[in-house]
Amino acid sequence: MEEPLIVILHTHGIGGRLAILPRLYTLIKRVRARADAPHYLVDSGESCAPDVWPCDVTGGRAVLIALDAMGYDAAYVGGALDEANYAKLADTVMMGLVRRGSVHRRDDLIFTAEHQPPPAPDGLRHVVVTPDDQRRSTTDCVYLKTNAQTGVGITMIYDDMVIYDFAPLTPETLPDATISGAVDFIHDEARYYDKQRRKSD
Repeated sequence: MEEPLIVILHTHGIGGRLAILPRLYTLIKRVRARADAPHYLVDSGESCAPDVWPCDVTGGRAVLIALDAMGYDAAYVGGALDEANYAKLADTVMMGLVRRGSVHRRDDLIFTAEHQPPPAPDGLRHVVVTPDDQRRSTTDCVYLKTNAQTGVGITMIYDDMVIYDFAPLTPETLPDATISGAVDFIHDEARYYDKQRRKSD
């Protein structure tokens, strides 16, 4: 079979579990190594849970900061960040922060949270970052699918079709040392925020 034109790698539902990110990054690198086509890395939401530390003390930014360090191109942040934390994060990360009413363009892709975006300009494609398991993708509007397991979704875009695959995160996947260090740093920063917050209470 011919190679896809574009590959979208995507994660969903991390839910504040910073501890899984070093192993998840190892899996992402493994999947990336197999993708000969241009590929993009996206998180489709539920990256933080408000009742999970350190999501609560960082206003939902903790996991998103780690995803930026992991080289994500875009992340859906609707419902995860209030306006103040969105503004703080937008000034410090390289990845696009997508929410209702805002899009992020990378090369020929427009990452959007709108489930029925307007027609894409010629030569461009919409990638709807909020997952929708019911809608059928077309070559100019791609919908991401979810999986009950933790892992990496793989959406392969061809001239006339879109094919989905999934790589699960298995227990034997070893953690990446660089992302382990980033997670440790985020934990330290969260402890500092927590301490400052307690002082001001």
